[in-house]
Amino acid sequence: MPQFKDAKGETWTVTINGGTIKRALDLLKVDLGDPLAGDPPLLTRFDTHIAFKVDLLYVACMPEAERRGINDVEFAERLEGESLYAASEAFLEALADFFQSLRRTHIVRAVEKQRELVRRAVETAAGVIASREFDAKFDAELEELGRSFVNSLQSPESTRSRGPAASVPAESQAATVPSAR
Repeated sequence: MPQFKDAKGETWTVTINGGTIKRALDLLKVDLGDPLAGDPPLLTRFDTHIAFKVDLLYVACMPEAERRGINDVEFAERLEGESLYAASEAFLEALADFFQSLRRTHIVRAVEKQRELVRRAVETAAGVIASREFDAKFDAELEELGRSFVNSLQSPESTRSRGPAASVPAESQAATVPSAR
């Protein structure tokens, strides 16, 4: 059974079985039994929506969490960067194992492809961010933002008072202020 350690160093076992499928449907309204369905498909949503990922991980670990007296929020707080990544990998491994045992190899292949797609996307993004072109574009946009900010501070509009009195002519202000008698 795939396992991961949370941010507190405690080990969790990720279990995908009929109970997990039913809990996901009842609690999250998603059919874990058909991870290729949806828009975006559940597998893609798992990798792109962190809150959904955390909820699905909780559903997979719920019996163990309940035995430990840990609710969904407490569980989520234990999933920091490294532990969330490890939990995600354990979940995908458990999901592939579940469908492999059902002889649904097309879903196992889809899980493998999704993992490869995410790995490539992360590598591509890292390459783009590390590029000189990205640095130049980023620097240019920061410079433009700075110029825009300075220009807005220097404009006549920004030097005028913006309170309600600024929009009322001076003659009218006297008429609207109640006299103290």
